[in-house]
Amino acid sequence: MRHSTRAFTRIEFAALIAVLALLGVLALPLLAATRADSDRAGCFNNLRLLGRGITVWGDDRDGLPPWITYVSRGGTRPDVGVKAGSAWFEFTTLSNELVTPRLLACPADTGVKVASEFSNLGGRGYMATGMRSLATSYFINMDNLGRVPVMAVTGDRNLRTDGITTCAQGVNNADRINFNSGNTTVWTNAVHGLQGHLLRTDGSVALTVSATLIADFQRLLDDNGSAHLLRAR
Repeated sequence: MRHSTRAFTRIEFAALIAVLALLGVLALPLLAATRADSDRAGCFNNLRLLGRGITVWGDDRDGLPPWITYVSRGGTRPDVGVKAGSAWFEFTTLSNELVTPRLLACPADTGVKVASEFSNLGGRGYMATGMRSLATSYFINMDNLGRVPVMAVTGDRNLRTDGITTCAQGVNNADRINFNSGNTTVWTNAVHGLQGHLLRTDGSVALTVSATLIADFQRLLDDNGSAHLLRAR
């Protein structure tokens, strides 16, 4: 008995390639959305664990984070004078509570380095030259005294600010947000698109848009109607 085999014709093969290409094009948005959702979930979890670490650190210090606690009480705020503030340096004071500096790198932050330990060892240490700010995705709100539940503590680094100033919390190079000049506070397109996550005092994490940012900062301002941040980088 003879068995016949039938090969694809050129037209059939071309049609198959076209169908596969079309399926690939249709799948790309779904894959991109899945990746974005995964990155947001990772960032959400990072901030949630970061908030827990800040809370544990402040349990014996009136609920304050290290950057607002005076040096004489184990924090980093100068008892006298001011310092040059860096978000990465402040986060190192939480090394025992955070366990790993991987939490300080948002999965959606393109180009951020991921340190595997709190040390100054090159290539993997968070405190090593070449890591530090480059391994940090989150700013610090210097005006959060732990009293207002919905006030921002930290969040994604892609915030537009109004320049550098000296902060009453003892930092001479804090980023300033001036609410008296209108709604100048917006998310840029650097991390999660024109939105970003905020960790609040009560431990909650929210993905916010620019229009809702003021509510998370304008709770406890200085006499000039300003908020002050330590930028990630």
